[in-house]
Amino acid sequence: MSKGVLPKSFLINEKYQILLFIKTSTNAETYRVKGSDGKLYVLKLFSYLKLHRSAFDESGEIIEISILKKTNHSNIVKYIEDGEIVFDGKKYAFLILGFVPGETLTERITREPLSSFYDLKLIINGVLEGLRHLHTLPDTIIHNEITPQNIMIDLSGNSITPKIIDFGYARAFHKTSKNWSKEGLNLNFVASECFNNFYSPQSDLYSVGALMHHLIFGLPPWFRDVSKFQADRIKAEEIITIEREKPLQIQEIPERFIDVDNELIKVLKKALQQDPEDRFQSAEEFIKALNGEIEVEEIEIKKKVKS
Repeated sequence: MSKGVLPKSFLINEKYQILLFIKTSTNAETYRVKGSDGKLYVLKLFSYLKLHRSAFDESGEIIEISILKKTNHSNIVKYIEDGEIVFDGKKYAFLILGFVPGETLTERITREPLSSFYDLKLIINGVLEGLRHLHTLPDTIIHNEITPQNIMIDLSGNSITPKIIDFGYARAFHKTSKNWSKEGLNLNFVASECFNNFYSPQSDLYSVGALMHHLIFGLPPWFRDVSKFQADRIKAEEIITIEREKPLQIQEIPERFIDVDNELIKVLKKALQQDPEDRFQSAEEFIKALNGEIEVEEIEIKKKVKS
């Protein structure tokens, strides 16, 4: 098991002391650090030697960092500062983020699956509010990786607050058609059009629908275990594409839910439509449907048409 590049107690920028290595992902290492102000923060460490060239913008800045600088929303992890360090003869970029006292949504539902549509709506609404912020920025941002692992549940307040994290695959809308490394994406939450390099706000909204399906039924829709094909993305996409050519049968709502909400299933079906034009056209529309402010017609989920 990796222990991370930086040793415990190492001081970043004479301000942030390494407390704990958390994980290694495709793009970065993550640590818990303590600031000179006594507060806890999260550090993401990027090795310039390991980053794919598509991880940088035209000015040479790491895209994940430049995107987070533009965000300021209660349902998105908070940007604090960034910079560079040299350690053991190698150059790294670092990103300091606000610490979220809680757990990932994956950890939450593994420990105890949701049993209330009230809690489900609270989580989905929060994710959608974060996406609404991203999608309505002057330069629209597509997150591209809405999964249970990338939602932190903040437990510090009177009620749970979901926060979107991990912007390693996020891109500005006008740049989403460019080739960039998508190694490590959880394809079961990715909209089908993304396999053809078309990413949009509607593809993020599909991922929210897949997240809803996962929270209700325990798996994302059209689920296939493609873990053994992670080294062959084309093969993995092909397997999932074939699965999505089958009609999706929505199961009965599990008995564990204490407040059955059949209207929510109509919302789920609209979010999971294979054609982006048939989905919700904005996070705001999705939110209104979820809150019962607009009516959603009963619609069957169309299977993916063979291309």
